Amino acid sequence: MKKIEQSSTGKKIKMKLNSGERLEDLQRNNLFIIQSEDNYRFSIDSVLLSDFARLKSADKVVELCSGSGVVSILANAKYKPLSILGIEIDDTLYDMSKRTLEYNKINNISFVNDDIKNALKYVKQGQIDAVISNPPYYKLKDKGENAKDLVAKYEVKTTLNEVLSIASQLLKNKGRLYLSYPVQRIQELMRLTSQFNLVCKEIEFNFNLKKDAKFMLVKFVKNAKEGVKVTSNFLHESTE
Repeated sequence: MKKIEQSSTGKKIKMKLNSGERLEDLQRNNLFIIQSEDNYRFSIDSVLLSDFARLKSADKVVELCSGSGVVSILANAKYKPLSILGIEIDDTLYDMSKRTLEYNKINNISFVNDDIKNALKYVKQGQIDAVISNPPYYKLKDKGENAKDLVAKYEVKTTLNEVLSIASQLLKNKGRLYLSYPVQRIQELMRLTSQFNLVCKEIEFNFNLKKDAKFMLVKFVKNAKEGVKVTSNFLHESTE
């Protein structure tokens, strides 16, 4: 384990990093995040989701499958909601996210190391204004032999159905769900969300130049009227 020091105000702050870890500049509000070469590393979809999740100052927010904490931390910096609770089952990612909060001295975000199925242990049903999730994108049967970041990318510990079910239970009436998801699973997503009274209100398709859209950002509202806004975003950075 190594110690590093980082200061933007002239004050030295000590942080312990494990082997393979480093601090990365999030380029927002002088925030840094712990990332590991040996574990899941966030990509452009997480950054875009943090902007797409238009939170309000009075919002109580839950992030399902919070990973290293990047979505919650960036969304909090931009929108300053009342509180965010992130739930992450992977103990290594949880530990990194917790230490990142300590390093940045963020007090209105907390992370717990648990299965999202247990979310109602931490918040009451129907009390949450917004849920954010960048869940595993792929079914386990589609896994390649050398799949990396297995739990983060594949439905090993949770499924789309479970994420949507928990989100619906957490949300107030007219509460919002902000989701990042692969375009190839759009039919499944829309079919399942209708079962949980989550109405699609906005879709943003994200394209690499000269390629089809790979992933989308979607806003759902619980028990809302039908009617959807569709937009697109052309990326200069690879999402592969």
